[in-house]
Amino acid sequence: MGNRRTKKLFTIEEANRSLPLVSAIASDYVKLHHDVADRSDRLGEIAARRDHGKSDFYSDEVDVAVRKLKIDSRRLDELVAEFRQLGVRPRGYDGVVEFPAELFGRTVVLSWRLGEPEIRYWRDPEMQGGKRVPLDTAQVAEQGCGGTLGA
Repeated sequence: MGNRRTKKLFTIEEANRSLPLVSAIASDYVKLHHDVADRSDRLGEIAARRDHGKSDFYSDEVDVAVRKLKIDSRRLDELVAEFRQLGVRPRGYDGVVEFPAELFGRTVVLSWRLGEPEIRYWRDPEMQGGKRVPLDTAQVAEQGCGGTLGA
């Protein structure tokens, strides 16, 4: 027997029910990622200007900032692990989260963006850079994809 894990497939209804928790994680993830990226850029600029051969008056502060950056980078990894535990994954750093699903007889991902009230989009994971496609209420009902879309 292989150690392949069966990937959970969400219905639209299940994905929508998980949104309060997913939203909280996504909010933390987006904020922390932007903060880490900004601090990393600033520390990179400071490091480029530092003269490592001389005593640096601010070296202790820079070292503390680097340690805090590493801690926050690990926290980002923990947030990704939280997404994975739920069976979802972030797509980039702008708050888009994807839920594996079966729709229209094939495996797709349901796509939700931080701030949206419910799942209203899907995407073909095989299409590189694939755009989010609006879920058509009639198609979803016809396919019996577990849930309804709000009006």
